[in-house]
Amino acid sequence: MKEMKEWKLKDNRQVLRNTSFVAIGDARAYADVNTNASVNVARGALLKNTFGNVSVISDASADNVHSYARVYNAGVGNEPDARALGTLTLTSKVNIGGSGTGKAEIIGRNVDIQSC
Repeated sequence: MKEMKEWKLKDNRQVLRNTSFVAIGDARAYADVNTNASVNVARGALLKNTFGNVSVISDASADNVHSYARVYNAGVGNEPDARALGTLTLTSKVNIGGSGTGKAEIIGRNVDIQSC
């Protein structure tokens, strides 16, 4: 039986090539992403736009997270197995008046507070 050749590419892709009479190949690629975003408005802070909009937005997001696993087998008996696995954890917080002294004031015609 021939030896399997395995390449790990720099962008979290794994490619496994195997050619022999009986070909068995397993490939696993993992992508784990943790994102934390927080906005803290302390006591004593004044956010003021009397006749306009005030926005306080915390956005934890991820764009284009990829994980690839491929197996190329050739032979009389084939058993390819390729799995791309991962975890995506997004945490977003808006804390108003959690620390400091006095009161936190947010004044505006439209006040928009979002944690997404």
